Amino acid sequence: IDALPHLHSLNYSKVYGANCETVIGYVPLPVGIVGPITLNNQSVYFPMATTEGCLVASTNRGCKAITEGGGAVSVITRDGIT
Repeated sequence: IDALPHLHSLNYSKVYGANCETVIGYVPLPVGIVGPITLNNQSVYFPMATTEGCLVASTNRGCKAITEGGGAVSVITRDGIT
């Protein structure tokens, strides 16, 4: 736990009270860009934070397949945090 970044240079307001209880620090993760994917008839890109090698490339292949198949449609059935 002592190795977690916790210096005052980190902006805790970005994580405090946001999907985590008893925040004691946060760690930076590599963020890649995924897309384009056709979603609701729009071409979109989205960020993907991961430490798993090749996950962004693999997801990009899935985005290409979905787009070439006509795209995807999203529907919000419930908004909440579990």
